[in-house]
Amino acid sequence: MLTRLEVSIRRQQQFIADASHELWSPLTRLRSELEVDLGEAMDPARQTVLRSLLNEVVGLQQMVGDLLNLARVDAPEGKPPARR
Repeated sequence: MLTRLEVSIRRQQQFIADASHELWSPLTRLRSELEVDLGEAMDPARQTVLRSLLNEVVGLQQMVGDLLNLARVDAPEGKPPARR
């Protein structure tokens, strides 16, 4: 039973690490594109929409960063499990 529990914990940690890494790249790309578009947008209404979208992406990045930190803290060596 203890072995099954350990395997379950490792799987959970692996899932958190994998999900975090898979989400990080597209969020970074979205943020970069929004920041560039915001710098070029002249229309105030468009700037408002872009700022709102950028704020949402930044919030998602913070959440993903928290998940990565959680995976690191929970991992035995203080780093997320290796990706498969």
